[in-house]
Amino acid sequence: MWKYARARSDELFHYGVKGMKWGVRRTPEQLGHSPKVAKAGKRVILKEKSSGGEKGLKTQPSSALRKGIRSLEKRIAEHEAKLATPERFYPEWASLSEEHRQNSIIHWKKELQGFKKSIEFRNDELKNRGE
Repeated sequence: MWKYARARSDELFHYGVKGMKWGVRRTPEQLGHSPKVAKAGKRVILKEKSSGGEKGLKTQPSSALRKGIRSLEKRIAEHEAKLATPERFYPEWASLSEEHRQNSIIHWKKELQGFKKSIEFRNDELKNRGE
């Protein structure tokens, strides 16, 4: 019967792949794999680069686009309420500096513009699909 040899304390064991660099990740394209394919329902859609607007809208199913629009509409209503009565959402509003309050208002207005633009992109994509 055979036995394992006792390992010496100054011996180094290597369990990885010879020549492999630690912590280096390769993209599928670098490894020679074909482009990824995203499945939406029973259809197969190839990933494509976005020419403008939001990334990935062309690959989303129509139901996800509609759900996104509803979600953004809720956020728009919430932000408009914040702009109308910020004290209701932030009890410490009166104690904030004037600069902080103005910056918050500017931020909420920019977010509103972004939400509206997002809805516009989603509506355009639905129109392109004929829905």
